[in-house]
Amino acid sequence: MTKKLIGISLSGCVADIVKGNVADVTKIEIVAGTSARGNDIWQRLLEDYADQRWCYGDYDPQECVRVAQQLKDAGKIEPP
Repeated sequence: MTKKLIGISLSGCVADIVKGNVADVTKIEIVAGTSARGNDIWQRLLEDYADQRWCYGDYDPQECVRVAQQLKDAGKIEPP
């Protein structure tokens, strides 16, 4: 039986993926309260997260932006 990982924090899940705490991102789904309707708003949200949330820790904020965009493009981020 294959387990599916469900995360509830976009910033926390992306940070965990970048840190290597999630082995198989194909089995992840993020159900987060993050709401960004439209690409412009999404891009601003990623910039804000990079500046305010992902700039702390042992990982590259731009890598977090890249991973978040990949997850969005793959349909892995859902609203609650």
